[in-house]
Amino acid sequence: MRRAIKFQIFALLALLVLIVAVSTGVIASGDGSGTTTSEGQAQVSQPAAIAPSSQPASQTDETVQPPAASDPTPAVAPSSQPAADPTPTETPATDSGTKPADTTAATTPAPASSKVKKDSVKSAAKKTEAAAVTAPVKADQPKTVEGPAYGCVEGLVKDGSGNLVDGVTFNLYRLEGDGSKTLLGSMASTSGAYGALWMLGPIAPYPAGWVGWKGLATTSGDNYYVDYELEMIPPAGYYATSATTHSGRIWSPTNPTELHPFCWWLYWDYSLARETKLDGYKFKDTNENGKMDNGEPGIAGVKIMLDSDADSAVTNQDGYFSFDVKPGGHTVAVDESTAPGYYPTTPTSIQVEVPAEGQKTVYFGNAPFGSISGHKWLDPDRDGKLDGDETPVKGVTIKLTGKTSLGDETVNLETTTGEDGSYSFNGLKAGSYTVSEVVPAGMEAVSPTSLDVSLKPGDNAKDLDFFNANTKAIIKGYKFLDLNENGQMDAGEVGIANVTITLDTDKASTITNADGFFSFEVEAGTHVVAVDESSITGYYPTTVTSLDVEVAAGGEKTVYFGNASDGSIGGHKWEDTNRNGVHDSGELPVAGVTINLTGTTNVGNESVSLSTVTGSDGSYSFTGLRAGSYTVSEVVPVDMEATAPDSIDVTLKVGKDVTDIDFFNATTATPAPTPTPTQPTTPAATTTQATSTSTTGSTLPYTGMNQAPFSIFSAVAVGLGLLLLAVGVEKRRRERMQLALARSEESMPQVKL
Repeated sequence: MRRAIKFQIFALLALLVLIVAVSTGVIASGDGSGTTTSEGQAQVSQPAAIAPSSQPASQTDETVQPPAASDPTPAVAPSSQPAADPTPTETPATDSGTKPADTTAATTPAPASSKVKKDSVKSAAKKTEAAAVTAPVKADQPKTVEGPAYGCVEGLVKDGSGNLVDGVTFNLYRLEGDGSKTLLGSMASTSGAYGALWMLGPIAPYPAGWVGWKGLATTSGDNYYVDYELEMIPPAGYYATSATTHSGRIWSPTNPTELHPFCWWLYWDYSLARETKLDGYKFKDTNENGKMDNGEPGIAGVKIMLDSDADSAVTNQDGYFSFDVKPGGHTVAVDESTAPGYYPTTPTSIQVEVPAEGQKTVYFGNAPFGSISGHKWLDPDRDGKLDGDETPVKGVTIKLTGKTSLGDETVNLETTTGEDGSYSFNGLKAGSYTVSEVVPAGMEAVSPTSLDVSLKPGDNAKDLDFFNANTKAIIKGYKFLDLNENGQMDAGEVGIANVTITLDTDKASTITNADGFFSFEVEAGTHVVAVDESSITGYYPTTVTSLDVEVAAGGEKTVYFGNASDGSIGGHKWEDTNRNGVHDSGELPVAGVTINLTGTTNVGNESVSLSTVTGSDGSYSFTGLRAGSYTVSEVVPVDMEATAPDSIDVTLKVGKDVTDIDFFNATTATPAPTPTPTQPTTPAATTTQATSTSTTGSTLPYTGMNQAPFSIFSAVAVGLGLLLLAVGVEKRRRERMQLALARSEESMPQVKL
C-alpha cells in the first residue's frame, strides 16, 4: 500500500516538471535548426537576388488600361463631333481559352495633358525596382530584362460606308511564348485617340469607332519585346468585312543589341457591315395557287433551314420566320417532316439573292391532306340502303384511282374492309378520284359498284358505301338442351357446344359454338342438315336428327336440334337380419342378385327392358336412361325371402339420377324339431353336498380355481414391499445426516497451526 502511494507521488512530481519545462521554452517546436525569429519565420543568412516578375517591372506605375465605353450599342458617330481624352480604367478579364491578366501591376494612368520626360521614365524604373519582391533564384534562371512601359495599341472600326461605329467590343490579348494568350482587357469602341507619340501629350480624338490601350509593357521575361493581339467582336446584326483579329510586336527601346525606333505603337483598321434580313411565311394554300392570298393563315411550328441547315428557324403562330444574313446568294428550304398533315403547293427549296440594302421575303405554301371513306354492307332486302338490322361485310377489296389537281399525279390505291365493314384512304391531295368495290363471290351488287369523288384540299369525303346481297342462301340453327322434351328451344334452355352438324351427307360440316349455334352458306335449293349424335355423349335427341331444308337465293332458314340429358336408377340389395325392411348398422349387402328394369320413355313411348346383377357391395345401377316411367324389381334368392317390396315404380325426369331403390331379404327360418319325453333322475345326496362344500371352501367364485396359491403369493408380495420401503427410509435418513455433517464442518472456523 505504501509502495503504491510512493509511486503516485513520484508520477505527479514528474508531470509537474514536464509542464514547467514546456512553459519556460526548454522544449521548443521548429525545423530542427534551433533558431526562430520573433515572428516565427526563419532567417536567411545570404541576401537574395531580385526575382523575375511575371510581368515587366516597368508596368508597376505606368500601365494604362483603355477607357470604358459609355454606350455598348453600335452606332455611327458624326465625324465632326469632338471628344476629350477618356479617363483610363482597368478592365482585367479571363475566359476559358486565355490566361488571366497579371493583377500585380498598378494602374496609375498619366494625365493626358502632361508630357513624358526622360526623368519621369527613370523615376518610374527606380520605383519599380524598389517595389520588387526579393526571393532566392536558381543559378540557371535568366535575369528579367527591364524596359519602359509605354507601349500603345489602337484600333479604328468603320462600316461599309466609311462611317465610324461606336459600341463594337474589342479584346486585347498578350501572346505568350507557349502559344497561349492572356486577356488584358476589353472595351467598346468610342471617341478618343493616343497616337504614336502619346507620351508627348494628347492629340485630337476620333469622334467615334476608336479603341486604345497605352502604358503597355515592352518587355516580357528575358525578351525585349511583347506580342499583342487585338480582336473585334462584331455585334448582333453586323458581320466583319475585314479580319477580326490583328497581331503585332512592340519593341523596347532598351534593347542593347537591336534598335527598333518608334516600335512601341500598333494601330489597325477594322470594318464591318450591317446584315440584311431574309424572311418569309409558311402558309395554308387552300386554293393551291402557290400564293398567300387574303384569308389564308400561316402554319406554325414548321422548321425552315438556311444554307443547308447552317441556321434554322421555326415559324411562329402566323407562319412567319426570319434570318439576319449577309448580302448575296442563300438557300432557304422547308423541313416538310415538321408539317404533318400537309403537302407542299410550292417548291420546298428556294435560291434567294439578298441585296445589300433592304430585305428579301419568300413564301412556302402547303395544303392540308384529305380523305375518302365508307362501308360495305350486306343488303338482304336489296334496297341499296342501310337498314337497322343489316350487317357489315369484312374483307372486301376497295380500290381508289384518280389524279391530283396539283402536278396531275396518278393515284392508284387499294384496301380491304375491316371487321366493321369500314374502309378509308387517308393523306390524299386534292384531285378527282373514283372509288370502286370488288364484289365478293356469292354476292351481287344492289348499288353502284363505283363512285366518283372531287376532293378539295382538306376535304374528308365520308359515307361512300357499297351494298351487296347474297346470291347464296344461309342455313343456320342451334343445338340446344331440351329440358322439358318439347322439341322447342324455350326461354332458359341453353345451347350445347362442340356438336358436329353435317350438310348434305358430309359435303360440309361445322361445330356448334358456345351458344350451340351453327351456320352454312349454301346455294339456293334443298339441303339436308343432320346432327352427328356420336359427337355428343350423355344426351339423347328430343327432336329429329336430320332435316330437309329448302332456301331461296339470298334467303335464310333457321333449324333447331334438341337434346336431353341421360338419367339413371340404382340402389342396393341388403340382408335384413331383423326383418324390419330398413338398412340397419351391421346388416350386410347381398351380391349376385338379379335386378330387372322395365318401362317406357316419355319421348317416343319406347319400351325399356333391362337386367343387371348386384355387385360385391350389393349395388346395382341402370344408366343412360331417358326420362320416363319405370319399374324396378328383384329376383329373390332361393334361400331368402323379401322383407320389403320386391318391385318399385320410378318416374324418371330429364337428367335425374335416382340412387336409393333398395331391396331387403332375410334368410328363410327352419322350424325346431319336437323333443322326446324322458324320466328325470335324482342325484345322490352325498355327491351334491361334497360339490357344494368344495365350491364354497377352496375355490374362487365364477372361475372355480383353487384360492390357496393366490393367498400365499399375495402375502409374499406384501412382505417384499414392506422390506423395500424400510430400506429406502434408512437410506434417506443416512443421506440427511451426511448433509448436516458437511454443513457443520463448513461453518467451523479454520485454524492454522
